[in-house]
Amino acid sequence: MIGRPFFVCVVLCGFGLGAQAGDLPTALPTLALDPQPPPSIWSGFYVGTEMFAVALRGAKGTKGLVGGAVTAGYNHEFANNLIVGIDTATGYAPTWFRRGPFRGFDYGAADVRIGYDLGRLTPYVTTGLVLAKPNFSPHAGYFGGSDSFNNLFNSAGDLRGSGTVGAGFDYAVTNRLHMGLGISVGAGNAPVVP
Repeated sequence: MIGRPFFVCVVLCGFGLGAQAGDLPTALPTLALDPQPPPSIWSGFYVGTEMFAVALRGAKGTKGLVGGAVTAGYNHEFANNLIVGIDTATGYAPTWFRRGPFRGFDYGAADVRIGYDLGRLTPYVTTGLVLAKPNFSPHAGYFGGSDSFNNLFNSAGDLRGSGTVGAGFDYAVTNRLHMGLGISVGAGNAPVVP
């Protein structure tokens, strides 16, 4: 009686003995390999839009002015989560001032941005250049990126440039839809552009 349970115990414990190096297979099964890290949601080419809104209060009530831009750029994320990219935009920005001969500005901008990947949130800082020209049309507004770009370089008026610095953050709603908020300021001979 004692021999049979002892034999079963020795056989079962034998399965728990450590394997020798020669006993292991030469390649690990696919499930045992570490998965490749997913590609960064912040790297690559992107296109997007911007929107500006200004509410001016006057004697006859509040008047809303709307502007917008089309943007394009490229970001590259390094192994240490640092993101470096270039961002370009062209559009129309309404003026902040009620009185004056012009309604807003057609502009083009290029920025270098440096950010840090915190997962779905990425704070960043920027520096760049903006070119702007006052738009005197009584029906000025944002009709499209190509219209703004053409007005910037082909219409009459005084084209001015300015250096800019800024900061902001982007948030990845999904891997392909990102939203953000940023602010930039400029110094130089350019008119005021948001």
